Amino acid sequence: MTANFSDIPDIFYVFCNTADLGCWHNLQFTHSITSAGIAACQDAAFLKTYQDGTADYFPFVPNSGRSTGFTSFFSAALTAEYRVEYDVERIRRMEFSRAPSRFSCVFAFGALEDCQKASQIYRWNIQEVRRFRLVDHRLNRVARVNMDVVSLMRSGYRKGSWTEDRSIAIWRHYWSGAEGLSIDIPAVENDRPTRRAMSVGTLWEYLIEGRLELID
Repeated sequence: MTANFSDIPDIFYVFCNTADLGCWHNLQFTHSITSAGIAACQDAAFLKTYQDGTADYFPFVPNSGRSTGFTSFFSAALTAEYRVEYDVERIRRMEFSRAPSRFSCVFAFGALEDCQKASQIYRWNIQEVRRFRLVDHRLNRVARVNMDVVSLMRSGYRKGSWTEDRSIAIWRHYWSGAEGLSIDIPAVENDRPTRRAMSVGTLWEYLIEGRLELID
């Protein structure tokens, strides 16, 4: 999914942790942030896969040779966040192969109000927000998605599981740039097993393959 560039913001807002050496170096010396995918396009072999949508960004994949289908509560909680990202990327590759991968993109907001909302929800330091412009380039890719869906599913994957069809539907919803989402998870009420609905609203963020140039 690549945005219509007439519809994306002129200014992007990014939370920049300048206590991180890499982030500090980029802002101090290059005055920019470049996505990993765009940086890798200097390699001709990678460039071809980037352009045709077959680039492989998985840092690691689930163990198909695991001896048991059962998993402990500890393992489920420990791996939940990566299992979310694995499924997000898996569905992107299946149906939205030219959308920016979450494993390689820059995450940004299109409005200061969205930064303030994220700061309140996640306790991110609003003082770390910097303004950027996307440098025009033929390889740029931009997707507007609802970050609240990922936050919901990080909690959901710790508590439940879904059929393949339902999983595809959830992440198709995400990559389509749809608003909100509701899921059912196992729960206990009045000492009896049941299912409880969990839902979220919408907080737009932008996934960007490209170079963002610092404004201030």
